Amino acid sequence: MSFKDMFANKLIHNDQYVSNTFFIIKKEVLTPKQLEYINQHPRSEMNINSINNALNYYNAHEKEIEKKFEPKYILIPEDIIIPDTLINGDTFINKDYYDFIKSRHCNICILKSETKPYPLGIFTDNDYQFVGLLMPIKGGNIKEAIPYEDYIEKQKENFIKKQQENEKYFMGKCIHSKGIKRKHMEFIKECEGVKFYCLKNSKEAYDQAYIEVNDYMLPTTSITNIENAAKQIQEENIDFHKWIENFFNNRINSTTYECGVSLGYAQYLNREEEAIAYNKIVKEKKQKEREEEYRIKEEQRLQKKRGTGKI
Repeated sequence: MSFKDMFANKLIHNDQYVSNTFFIIKKEVLTPKQLEYINQHPRSEMNINSINNALNYYNAHEKEIEKKFEPKYILIPEDIIIPDTLINGDTFINKDYYDFIKSRHCNICILKSETKPYPLGIFTDNDYQFVGLLMPIKGGNIKEAIPYEDYIEKQKENFIKKQQENEKYFMGKCIHSKGIKRKHMEFIKECEGVKFYCLKNSKEAYDQAYIEVNDYMLPTTSITNIENAAKQIQEENIDFHKWIENFFNNRINSTTYECGVSLGYAQYLNREEEAIAYNKIVKEKKQKEREEEYRIKEEQRLQKKRGTGKI
C-alpha cells in the first residue's frame, strides 16, 4: 500500500497531526514529499477534533508503555481486500501501517490499559517521544497465521532469487519499425559463432530472436529458426550494418512510395528526418489511393442505380 493509498478514504489534518482515522501521527516525522501531499488537502479542525480527544486522553493519563509491539505471527488472508495482519499476543495490527510507521523511524508500543482494545502508542526510535496513536484491528483465525520470522526469511529468499533472475537480463536497444525502444532482454544461446537474444519472458518458438549490431539489438529470425539463420549468416558472411544501410537506401530511394521505411533503421543510421519525410509522402499517397478507390466505387454504384432507374 502506498502512502497515498493509506489516505484514499479519509484524510484529515491540522498544523501538527494527520490522520486517516485508523492512525494519527505528527507531521514532523513525515518525509518532505509526504508532507507536501498532505498539505495539498484542506485542513479540517472540526473533523480532527474527535481524533484529538484520543490524544488528549493519552496526554491526561500519560499511559505507560507495557511493551514494544514486535510481530510474532503474520496472517495473510485469501481475500486481498482484507489487510495482512501482524500479531503479538492478543493485539492485531495492519501490516501496511506497521511498515509505514517503522519506515519513519518510529516504534509501535502496547500501552497499559484496563480496557481493550486501546490504541497503541507511536514513539520515535531514538528518544521515545510520543508522536501518535494506532488503532488495533479485529483479529482473524490465529491458526492460519505463520511465524513472522519465517515470513521475513521467505521474503529475503524471494528477494535474493529475484536479484539472481534479474542478473540474467539487460536493457537492450531494440530496432523496430516504429523506432528504437529499450527492452529487457536475455541471452538465448550461441550458434555457429553467432549470439542470439530474446525479449524477457519471450522464449516461445514463434518469438523473435535478436542479434547484436553495434550495441543495438536487431530482430533477425524466429527462435525456432535460429540454427538455419546462424548457418546463413556464416555462409553469406552477412554484415548487418551494411544490410540495414542497403535496405534503408533501397526503400527510401524508391519513387513508387509503396511502403514506408523503418523508423528503427532510420534512428540507427541517424537519418530519422529523411524517414519521417518519406513516410509522410507514403501516407499521403495511400490516402489519395483510398479516396480514389472510394470515388470509383461510389461512381459505379451511381451508374448501376441509373441503369435500373433507381437513384
